[in-house]
Amino acid sequence: MEKFRDKLRDEKYAQRTINRILWIVGSVFRLAIKRSQYSKNPVAGVERAVQPARELKPDEATVGFGTDAIDPDSVLSPKEIQTLLREANPGFEKTLFETAFLTGAREGESCSRCAGLTSSYRKKVLARW
Repeated sequence: MEKFRDKLRDEKYAQRTINRILWIVGSVFRLAIKRSQYSKNPVAGVERAVQPARELKPDEATVGFGTDAIDPDSVLSPKEIQTLLREANPGFEKTLFETAFLTGAREGESCSRCAGLTSSYRKKVLARW
């Protein structure tokens, strides 16, 4: 399986695609094991494809698939973050914003936790975002 993974790398498949293929193949073997048609999953011990993190250079700073340049005006300054946290309602709203700023979570990632909120309060939180 390592040779197969490396072949996919050599053919310039994206890391995510390689991992998805390995997951699918592993699922097939898990099902075969469950049905007693196979005794071992050869994918289980294979290291997944990872792309090491690296610092972006200013001319590489893009969002998504490299098509949308980051607008510096869309990024909050430290002073703006302090103001937002100071003005946020204590409790859930302040915790949500603090978590987003500390982890770098995007709006959709952070607000997936907002599902239980009333729609009017959720709109208010998102408007402040």
